[in-house]
Amino acid sequence: MTWEIDPPVDVTLRTTTDFEPDVRRWLGPPAAVEPAGEDVVLRYRVTHRAALRARLYELGRRVVLVGPEDVRRELVAELEERRGGAS
Repeated sequence: MTWEIDPPVDVTLRTTTDFEPDVRRWLGPPAAVEPAGEDVVLRYRVTHRAALRARLYELGRRVVLVGPEDVRRELVAELEERRGGAS
């Protein structure tokens, strides 16, 4: 995710403390970590959005992309395209 393919963007992810090690394994060390009850909020500087999306697909329901909204829209659009278009 750190290859200079896209302009840098700070991405916020949310996961449970149980899955935090999985997220770190797939995405590396976060730029910031913030406890949120039983969850944890992780912030990453991303410069390769396609790589981020691929890793989020691998993580599946273990992680939630909180923002920014334009990155969320890209993810949703790609998922809809893979599914065969919006319904």
